[in-house]
Amino acid sequence: MLALQFAVALGANVIATSSSDEKLTRVKALGARDGINYRSTPEWSKRVLELTGGHGADIIVDVGGLSGYDGDIAAAGLLLKTARAQGIFVGSRADYLRMSAFITQHNLHPVIDRVFALEDYEAALAYMASNAVCR
Repeated sequence: MLALQFAVALGANVIATSSSDEKLTRVKALGARDGINYRSTPEWSKRVLELTGGHGADIIVDVGGLSGYDGDIAAAGLLLKTARAQGIFVGSRADYLRMSAFITQHNLHPVIDRVFALEDYEAALAYMASNAVCR
């Protein structure tokens, strides 16, 4: 959600994917231009091409990960698009201060799906595991 907020604040045309139409409605309310349900549209990459006039995506943020640290990335797809995969690491204090100033400048706020009391931590974990949380 933070990546979505940053992208929208920078003027990007965001296309979000999800298996939930409810989540897609929520991300559109946060500024995503379009949403694609990858269950009802299994060929979602073709839909991205349609929505971008054949251009495709410039940047893809995969917050779900690629099967952990040992996941395989299909090299042919990257090479054909002359794309690259890049991990993200924690930045410096200067990076943090620039990010903090950006957040303040654009009046960004965390998206909190639901709040649980500490004694309900097991229910909170079950909620996260159910994939119901709007990520």
